[in-house]
Amino acid sequence: MAEQLSAELKSFLVDRYPYLLRGDVRQVNNILLRWRLITEYIGHNGLRFGHFLHIPKTGGTTLAHELERGAETQLISVDAPWDRFLGQLSHLKSDSSCSLITRAHHIFPQVINAGGASAARFVFSIYRKSSEVHVSNINMIHRRILRFKADPDGQPADVRAFSLHWLGLLEADGVEVRETKDTAIAIAASDAYVSQMGGIYGRYFSDCPLEEVNKVYFISTEETDDILTTVLGMDRPPARRNTAQSGALQVEDLRQSVIDRLVGDDERIETMIQDRLSSPEDLRRVWQKELLPMSG
Repeated sequence: MAEQLSAELKSFLVDRYPYLLRGDVRQVNNILLRWRLITEYIGHNGLRFGHFLHIPKTGGTTLAHELERGAETQLISVDAPWDRFLGQLSHLKSDSSCSLITRAHHIFPQVINAGGASAARFVFSIYRKSSEVHVSNINMIHRRILRFKADPDGQPADVRAFSLHWLGLLEADGVEVRETKDTAIAIAASDAYVSQMGGIYGRYFSDCPLEEVNKVYFISTEETDDILTTVLGMDRPPARRNTAQSGALQVEDLRQSVIDRLVGDDERIETMIQDRLSSPEDLRRVWQKELLPMSG
């Protein structure tokens, strides 16, 4: 990978993080190190950035894709595979008028503790009801396992690892994965799923100081398309990525007792988020104020 890096990034790494050029696996997945590297290198290039706190299954994949491919935006995925992460840093344009955004599935306390939240000019996230988040996630897990079982050798390495992980957990919990909606319902009700994924908003925000959470611009998932048009200036939003397929699990298919287990203590946090939702126009204003002046 080192030979594919820009001369500027390679010089920066040689000076400050030479061991990273050797691909030390103990370091490349270190969240604190990645954020330190990003904030130092972005500062080295005299840039400002905003951070997209990407909560899984909220509809943020389409937004992230457009940020990465947009002509007026640059995206660094902090949790991307190491080669891709370094590649995005390597292509950073310090003389560009592009808005720079970082994104990751890292929970907010990790971003705060690593210095990412304080270094970012603003933080934004997409909010979706937690019951809908879980249904979307369960459908994704179910689909991936079915594809893996049908063609184990034909799946990418990350999908194989993901499928084997969940297949092992679910089978140990007595869930036999079949191509039926009943299987998806069983996944939702399983101890394996609840222990790994229950209380998604609690995982992301319960250990954060309230004043930090209050700084986040939360946009409702229903307004994601408006972010693309209002903030990014697209004429029309693209088709949503990772959308549910016909026959997939719906919230209405689950008993209330199952939903209550999935949501856990999220109701308090969700109420707080709902009470202070921002609009795409709010995000556009802070985006222009904090990022675009640097282009001049």
